[in-house]
Amino acid sequence: MAPLTSDLSILLKDGLRGARYVFRKGTRIGREGSTISPAVPKLARLADSVFTATEKAAAALLSSEDDHLASAEAFAESFSAMLSTRDKDEFRALFVRILYRLAEATLTRLGVENAFISAHEIAAACWLLRQRHRKTLAAIAPRRPLTMAAVARFWATALVCLEQRRAIREIDLPPTDDFQKRFLETAPETYCLLIMVIAGATLTTRDLAGPAADPDRLAYRFEDFIDSAVVVVSARFDRLAAHMAAPDAIDLLSADLEALLPFLP
Repeated sequence: MAPLTSDLSILLKDGLRGARYVFRKGTRIGREGSTISPAVPKLARLADSVFTATEKAAAALLSSEDDHLASAEAFAESFSAMLSTRDKDEFRALFVRILYRLAEATLTRLGVENAFISAHEIAAACWLLRQRHRKTLAAIAPRRPLTMAAVARFWATALVCLEQRRAIREIDLPPTDDFQKRFLETAPETYCLLIMVIAGATLTTRDLAGPAADPDRLAYRFEDFIDSAVVVVSARFDRLAAHMAAPDAIDLLSADLEALLPFLP
């Protein structure tokens, strides 16, 4: 059976994810706000399982993706595949896959149990990237030697495009009360996007970092890169958020990334 178009696939999967987010949010509010029958939590878990199983089944039917980029190596390979393709549709599909995985992993490491990440808006951010930042893409085009500066600028530009499209639509705050929760309460999207992009940039420059880099960099797990980015963004949030909001955000964020990357994770 021929796969459905990329746009329809993205919209269908977003619809399922959005429905699951709303259901989980309603269940949590009901659990916290009133006394409910002992049978209700069991029904809620069953319904949640149905949403999750339906989403996985839809993903299997609507695409050929069988790798969830669980390792640093798989993530870096998908990024290299994205840079090497000349097909616009394949580039967008890989862009969405990579950024969705980063968003999902970031929220999980921050303890967020319920969120709605829009793959449709990530795809729209990719369109902005291709339409408005062609020089940035030209610098990482196939057959060009990849440099730290070019990759840093790509990720800084991706950050700005994602922020314009509000790719992370909704976040329910985690139940734990720690230093990260303050950022999730006051600037959730900015905080998460900065973590995503620093982690993504570190993951995709592991072999470009030079002599200053940790010699064991290639041995770190995917989650280690996320955790490292959480520490950096939490410590430098005011500076990074100010750069993100500046008129020359891409230049400032590119410089920030170039300075940070050799020393991460």
